[in-house]
Amino acid sequence: MHRRNSPRQPASGTALAPKIAFDWDRFYAFAGEQIMARAAAEDAMRRSHQLFLPLTYEETLTKRGMARVWDFLNLPAIDDKGTYRKTNTRPLLDCFADPELVIRAARSIGRADWLEA
Repeated sequence: MHRRNSPRQPASGTALAPKIAFDWDRFYAFAGEQIMARAAAEDAMRRSHQLFLPLTYEETLTKRGMARVWDFLNLPAIDDKGTYRKTNTRPLLDCFADPELVIRAARSIGRADWLEA
């Protein structure tokens, strides 16, 4: 028997998305790997004198960022209405049981921009 108005299911019948417990060690490990991998890749591209477009994931979600991609590729822009565009619009802070920890962690590594969107 299902309870109505339980913490995991509101009265409307739609299930609430589960919240993640924030883990400082996992955050720093993940963020560190991302930052180091990106820096190493960009450094290797610069040293090899290869043309590349430094671009963040967040930029690819904007028209301006995608305009930079099309310009770099020397292609006319296309209107992306395909199935491979971002569909998860759940804000990052809604994913965590204690969003304040996420805010402090992102700010501690100078990436408050991760909190935007």
